[in-house]
Amino acid sequence: MPNQDMAADQFYRKKIKTKAPTYPDQARNARISGSVKMIAQIESDGRVGKITMVSGPEILRDAAITAVKEWQYEPLVVESTAISQQTLIVINFNIGR
Repeated sequence: MPNQDMAADQFYRKKIKTKAPTYPDQARNARISGSVKMIAQIESDGRVGKITMVSGPEILRDAAITAVKEWQYEPLVVESTAISQQTLIVINFNIGR
């Protein structure tokens, strides 16, 4: 089952909406697992903007991106101004035994 972790950032943003990725049938049938790493731009309103792929099995990438695009973060306010920020997101796909 996939799970998601956010790497430590300079400023922590609380996730207020998440969606677990759907394990692609083709990857499950081929017993492909692994971690998908991406850099996501979190906009000043907390929405996920541009996503840049860092690494991970090609067959799992679209499922990870599709899920992360639906995430929502609490807006980050620094000195009375909402700011955008990049963050590393890792989605782990594990079939189990």
